[in-house]
Amino acid sequence: MDLSLTKEQQLLILGFIVALVVGLGVAAFRQLVPEAPSGIIMEQTAPAEDNRIMVHVCGAVGAEGVFRVKPGSRLLEVIEIAGGPLVDADISALNLAEVVKDGQKIIVPSRLPVSQSNQPGAVARININTAGVDEFDSLPGIGKATAEKIVELRRKQGPFVRLEQLLEVPRFGKAKLEKMKERLTL
Repeated sequence: MDLSLTKEQQLLILGFIVALVVGLGVAAFRQLVPEAPSGIIMEQTAPAEDNRIMVHVCGAVGAEGVFRVKPGSRLLEVIEIAGGPLVDADISALNLAEVVKDGQKIIVPSRLPVSQSNQPGAVARININTAGVDEFDSLPGIGKATAEKIVELRRKQGPFVRLEQLLEVPRFGKAKLEKMKERLTL
């Protein structure tokens, strides 16, 4: 029985052995490296020297969370990193060309009104932190111009913490707030 192999057969066997060793090495490496924590930082952390910033994206997006992005990133890019807008997202309420800042919280509003109760006859409440221009415009006493000013104020100052902050909007007085208070929520 002759076991001598030709040069080509020897190279073929050697190549097979190398491929097997590399494959086993990759499999072992994947098991040794832990996965990124779920729900906290959705993108792999980058070295500190690359100056990435962190932004929090929530609301009507595919995956809410905190993301590391390059300085100078636009809101449009950050929303795409967060899984893109959901079907009911009201992205017209946002300035998609805005440059995001470190530590910024971005709330992507929904076009669907938020109901505080499932009881029959309950008034659907509009969340002033997620409502878009069209939702505000649907309220009695608020026109499109005022709705745009509310959304702009929220974009500049961040989420509202009290309904009374609406009084900072020009031509939005106490009487108007009292009249629609039951239709609004945070």
